[in-house]
Amino acid sequence: MGEYRKVYRKLADLGEVFEILSKIVKARSLRVEEVPVEKALRRVLAENIKAAYSVPPFSRALMDGYAVYSSDTSLAYEDKPVKLKLAGVVKIGEAPSFELRKGECAEIDTGAPIPYPADAVIPVEYTCKTPSNEVEVYRRVAKGENVDLVGSDIAEGEIVAWRGEIVTPQLIGVLLSAGITKIKVYSKPQVTVIPIGSELAEPGVELEYGKIYDSNSFMIAALLEEAGASVKRLNIVKDSYSEIKDAVDRALEDSDIVVTIGGTSAGLGDLTYRVFSEYRPGVIVHGLKVSPGRPTVIALAGEKVLFGLPGFPVSCLNIAKLLLVPLIKMLQGTSPSVIEKTVEAELLSPVRGAVGLVKLVPAIIAERRGKIYAYPLSTHSGALYTLYMSDGFITIPENTEYLAEGATVSVRIFSENFRQRVLFAGSHCPLAISLLERLRERYSLKIIITGSLTGLNLVGKKIADIAGSHLYDPSTGEYNIPFIEKYKYRDLVVVRGYLREQGFVYRRDLKIKSFTEIIENELRFINRNKGSGTRALIEEIIKREAKKEKVSSREFKERIKGFEYEVKTHEAVGYLISRGIADVGVAVKYIADKYKLGFTKISTEIYDFILSKDILNKNIAKDFMHVLDPSSLKKIITLLPGYSLHKDTGKVIYAC
Repeated sequence: MGEYRKVYRKLADLGEVFEILSKIVKARSLRVEEVPVEKALRRVLAENIKAAYSVPPFSRALMDGYAVYSSDTSLAYEDKPVKLKLAGVVKIGEAPSFELRKGECAEIDTGAPIPYPADAVIPVEYTCKTPSNEVEVYRRVAKGENVDLVGSDIAEGEIVAWRGEIVTPQLIGVLLSAGITKIKVYSKPQVTVIPIGSELAEPGVELEYGKIYDSNSFMIAALLEEAGASVKRLNIVKDSYSEIKDAVDRALEDSDIVVTIGGTSAGLGDLTYRVFSEYRPGVIVHGLKVSPGRPTVIALAGEKVLFGLPGFPVSCLNIAKLLLVPLIKMLQGTSPSVIEKTVEAELLSPVRGAVGLVKLVPAIIAERRGKIYAYPLSTHSGALYTLYMSDGFITIPENTEYLAEGATVSVRIFSENFRQRVLFAGSHCPLAISLLERLRERYSLKIIITGSLTGLNLVGKKIADIAGSHLYDPSTGEYNIPFIEKYKYRDLVVVRGYLREQGFVYRRDLKIKSFTEIIENELRFINRNKGSGTRALIEEIIKREAKKEKVSSREFKERIKGFEYEVKTHEAVGYLISRGIADVGVAVKYIADKYKLGFTKISTEIYDFILSKDILNKNIAKDFMHVLDPSSLKKIITLLPGYSLHKDTGKVIYAC
């Protein structure tokens, strides 16, 4: 018969699966527990809460002055004050020991109880106390003026919070003020996360060749804890039917939901489906009409839910956010209608869909002048860094093959942070990172390393606020500006940055001056990512050397061992060479010094900053310009080998 292979015979759509999960929740009684109010942050209320006391519990003064009958001041004017007899003094925290009579007043502190039956407070600055124990009043006050009446905020017996509400810091303050010390909340679902895979290693151990660190289980555990679950993680389980079955059995003893990660595809070595099939009622979903995320398995073991997530990070997070988080929240009494956060956005670059599947594309989101834009990120389901870069997922409907730039798309957002933050995107540069870190001390600044060209595109399309770029145009000999004009971007300014040395970096026992030498010595090259300024420099050098060798650039590249091996940063180039994984690459001199590598200079290039005009009047732009001021920058540059000031450092050299 051969080895077991499960085929996805019927893929379920998201709406269908969501309905199944909703029915599972409705069929069971949600557990409730009583907790102290101060320990209830982010819990979901299981009942309506009524105030035990009024807030405030007594009528109190809103400012220092004198408690009065408002009618006694009706004839008071600045040039003709009314005199009232001082009946006593009321201090904050003390109960009045007397009642006022007509023609009397009481000196009173802010927050102190109003003596009965006074109905207003005259501010102290409109009065004058006389030696005869009287108070002259120079202006009128209306009934209730400067008085916080008993129950004006919350009345005793009033419902102050409703079942299904999430407890916030503000609500904790309200409940305690209203005399509520304990509340009933829905119990946290108990979840066990099981990482599966013979290729996995625990973070922190020495990594063997062929192994990868398990990060998914920690990511999903954190996500579910954020959603309100109580989560425990088991140790890594190998690709063994008996070991997976044993781990799931143990997890079911004290869990409402068991989540496995990995082992869900239709391949020979993926065993989760077979394990889940052993329980009853058994597997209810095997495969989703979602990309990435198709190989998902859902089963029931009695009333308990088994969730098999794909092993690739993007797929794993996709399905956890789309289905597991809503399930966790529904088990805490939250209405499904308020779970998912979506926004409508204008698409800034075309994307392709997937026939027969709902496709989810990671995207960077920005809000500009009240309008939201989405920039899709090219990725695959195993690209973990893309998750960090993105703000959410664009949802491309089933059977939609293509969405053009300018289309309106629905985006499932991770948070609302994109509305307030400032985004830097562009080429990796150790000095630029150092400068930006200074701004992060004061501002919500997100830094993503994309390469110069993508950074320029992001700031040009109004997604990023600041881009770092060193794109060189051989035809003009200029940096960055020709590319802004080529793509016809508008509302940008270019601020001259600084100079930095780029060159070959290599093992200390080598001396490399050209790609021809790399080829002749059969050295392992480590390349930079497409779209980066350093990659453009590499391509230009190869073009010149290939012409000299009288071969095409393509043929010349094929001779370079490791040319297709790309990394995103100078740091990665230096690190991989220092670890012996590669022999040579191209990076800034600072990296060669940091990792004690050899260095042969190729060029001294310009690294500029491109700013959107939208932020020029904001404080962060002014502070950024201050950081780039030569007098400030010189102190930092002296600490970084290979960097120097340009004669125009810190100046706006171009605007459009």
